[in-house]
Amino acid sequence: MAKKTILIIDKDAQYTKDITKCLSTLENLNIVGVAERGDIGLEAAKKLFPDIVILGLLLDNIDGLSLIVQLKKLSIVPTIIVCSSLTNETFIKQAIALGATCYFTKPINFEELQQRIVNIVAGEHPQEYVVKRFTSKEIEEKLSNIFMTAGIPVHVKGFRFLKEAVKQSVEQPSMINNITKILYPAIAKKYESTPSKVERAIRHAIGVAWSKGKIENINKIFGVQLYGREDKPTNGELIALVADKIMIDCS
Repeated sequence: MAKKTILIIDKDAQYTKDITKCLSTLENLNIVGVAERGDIGLEAAKKLFPDIVILGLLLDNIDGLSLIVQLKKLSIVPTIIVCSSLTNETFIKQAIALGATCYFTKPINFEELQQRIVNIVAGEHPQEYVVKRFTSKEIEEKLSNIFMTAGIPVHVKGFRFLKEAVKQSVEQPSMINNITKILYPAIAKKYESTPSKVERAIRHAIGVAWSKGKIENINKIFGVQLYGREDKPTNGELIALVADKIMIDCS
């Protein structure tokens, strides 16, 4: 398979050095250029026709938003990923509306960026736009608090699998509609398990929480009366519910 090419455009030299080092470990990927100015980056894109362009918004000569417009006019249009320190809703919506596929805010979680690139190279990235406006650490802390409050013991495998299920659903919302065929296998692969064991472990973790009778704690987390004693949710229902809360809380 031919390697996908990447062009990085950002005025922060240390950042471009770090991201180049990060992405150089990925197979089937070739970084063909790095530019620190918008105009230079545009000229490089016209000559190199990269498959993917990673760019910042605070660029000299041509700003990032204007650059997106110009890149979308190329005869071979690249996939555009924005990595910026700008977190204002206006900038994010503009970048997405102009044609960016996803938006990461700095400091970048390089593992998440790597995974997004892997998905793009494999042709598996979802069609919907993904806006990254929260850190992996923030999600980890929120998920731990939610599941511990719900009464799920930290030591059970289902605790870890539930956290991973929500994180992947936040990263790629379409996964929640393919929980058996895509989500469980993805978790199983990461933890060297099997999809059926992942499903059973999550079901067991939910069962433990309900057996402890901490239903009111769960209702308080979401701010509404969702469940009664006999209303135990399915794996998919709880994963989707918590993922929605995380995306709302971190937006």
